Amino acid sequence: MASRKKVYKEERWKKEKVLGRGGFGVVTLEKCIQGDSKDRLRAVKKIRKADNYERELEAIALFSHEKYAHCFVKSFGWYDDEDDIYITMEYFEKGDLQKHLQSPLAEIEGQCIVSQVLEGLSYMHRHGFAHRDLKPTNILVVSKKPGWWVKIADFGISKRAIEKVTALHTSAGTSAFAAPEVQLGSQSSTEANSYTNSVDIWSLGVIAFLILTGETLFKDLRRLSQYVAGTFPFPDDTLLAYNITKEACIFIHNLLAARPEDRPTAEDCLQSLWLASVRESTTLQTQR
Repeated sequence: MASRKKVYKEERWKKEKVLGRGGFGVVTLEKCIQGDSKDRLRAVKKIRKADNYERELEAIALFSHEKYAHCFVKSFGWYDDEDDIYITMEYFEKGDLQKHLQSPLAEIEGQCIVSQVLEGLSYMHRHGFAHRDLKPTNILVVSKKPGWWVKIADFGISKRAIEKVTALHTSAGTSAFAAPEVQLGSQSSTEANSYTNSVDIWSLGVIAFLILTGETLFKDLRRLSQYVAGTFPFPDDTLLAYNITKEACIFIHNLLAARPEDRPTAEDCLQSLWLASVRESTTLQTQR
């Protein structure tokens, strides 16, 4: 039997603008000006080869599979030159979630967004990955009202677990959304710089608080340290001021447990009382 010849297709893409810059690369918008993809837009992330890019490519290759397409930003592949790797990805005109949080969202919208992120985290944790830099700018918006659709992006500092119980010891992203064991180190953890998949759960708790109130929960490390030490109470009053339901308050409270081992898993969160209506809606759509 004659072997099938490989067919090479040439396309030309033009850089349109820079979409964003960060500690883990530069993302640009490109438009195809010649080839089968003519007029199509894509995002291209450039990362230095010196930045241990293999772990990001591993996560991208796994979570770009079609069965995960509803949860993660899909990559179309990558290419390289002497110094850099260029990762091609889906582009979404609506941008990231941060751009849509200038004011609080309705609780039902928050439930929709949080449940989708949790589904993605559940997939990641099940496959031995922790995202470690979950924040609104790493959640891209595919569509808004009436039904939000978001996808998790940027696996730049995701970490593959070797052991069944994931203990991560390398440095990760630090932001207002990072867990106390990441931001405070040994001040809040029995083992300095050691943390688990639960860092993603904490981050989602802070994101959920922001979605429902429009406020940043811990504005500085002093306040975060006080919360971990038990001298600054959980801000129930803030949630209640926005007429947040009791179930939502309990949900966020559980995610923001000071000790990593006290936080629920992504699977536990998906089964929470607060997300019951989302589960019922999903079940009905599946049956139809």
